[in-house]
Amino acid sequence: MNQLEQVKESGVLTVLTRYDPTTYYESANGFSGLEYDLVQLFAEHLQVKTAYILPDTFAAILQKTRSGEADFSAAGISITEERKQHFLFPPAYQQISEQLICRSGTHRPKDAKDLVNGILEAVKGTSHMQTLEKLKQSIPELQWQSNATLDTDGLLYLLNERLIDYTIADSNQMTLIRRFYPKLNVAFYISPIRYLAWAFKKSDDLSLYNEAVIFFNKIKKNHRLEQLIERHYGHTRNIKYVGNCTFRLHFQSHLPQYQALFQSAADQHEFDWRLLAAIGYQESHWNKHAVSPTGVKGSMMLTQATASQVGVADRTDPRESIFGGALYLLKFPNNYLW
Repeated sequence: MNQLEQVKESGVLTVLTRYDPTTYYESANGFSGLEYDLVQLFAEHLQVKTAYILPDTFAAILQKTRSGEADFSAAGISITEERKQHFLFPPAYQQISEQLICRSGTHRPKDAKDLVNGILEAVKGTSHMQTLEKLKQSIPELQWQSNATLDTDGLLYLLNERLIDYTIADSNQMTLIRRFYPKLNVAFYISPIRYLAWAFKKSDDLSLYNEAVIFFNKIKKNHRLEQLIERHYGHTRNIKYVGNCTFRLHFQSHLPQYQALFQSAADQHEFDWRLLAAIGYQESHWNKHAVSPTGVKGSMMLTQATASQVGVADRTDPRESIFGGALYLLKFPNNYLW
């Protein structure tokens, strides 16, 4: 019996992950995170349930994957040449870059050569360590501390408290956590573009791995992956340190133009128009011309796939966008995959 057959026979998919806003965490509405949602979709694809293992460190996740203690890892793992020697990676689901992080009020380095006079700390076992090792080949005086107990979130806390001078974080991590640490800044990109993917133990049995390849090709083709990324990261484009002031200005200047549309669309589906307006503000600041880097656009920031689902031909038309957003909210109240 191959691995795929074993998973289906047991009815459980066992996955290694880590507790992080980018991967897996518990919110007021239950578990969430991009990795969590992807794994749940894959389990649905296989018609099985899920079980999660959360090791104490990132290094332990990789070690347990290699020793076959779970079916695979879904933990925001960067594909590197070194890791390809030990793991199999299905199609990547997200593109990121490693960033050198510093704090406001301290020396802001311009490049890696400026790091030699400060305390630089990074998480043991991550691709960040591999990046530093490569930099040291051209900057022999470069030094850093390898932390085996804290994750990136922990090091960002130390940096915010001025206990260290610099650390490294993936761009997706900084995107989600920066709102909690407004004094942390990206000094520069310290690595080329990297791609995140699940990690499977290298084995002659490729049955489950091949099914994961089929799964990712499917959710890329039907835009489900695009929708999930927009769900977890789309809101961050509107996070600003002067957000309250901005809201008051938009409340006075923008909302009156669209309030009747929000009320009409909400009345049609029997829910509070203020909920619909709040979603519209979170998505676009009530800007019918809004466009995100991932291609969503309009007042409700609909993806092309979502627009097709709700019959919207012109995403930049406020009426179409608002009524389409209302219909999607009615059909999928827990998703908000604009």
